[in-house]
Amino acid sequence: MEYDITIVPNNQEYSLQVESPNKKGQQLYNQRPNRSMLTGHFEIKAGDYNEDSIPGEIRQKLRQDKEEELVAI
Repeated sequence: MEYDITIVPNNQEYSLQVESPNKKGQQLYNQRPNRSMLTGHFEIKAGDYNEDSIPGEIRQKLRQDKEEELVAI
């Protein structure tokens, strides 16, 4: 996918403006705290399922987390 990214200085922070076919998804992702691919949101959320061993239960928890996050938008 091709992205057009603009970095906008805003006081002492920077804001990213992303133009792409997935613009809305990228905006949602940028609102998440700790969005580092290695040590942020994904690692934290993956830890929620460390003790689970039944794929169906993991799938159900993922669906529930997704619904809760979408409602919060």
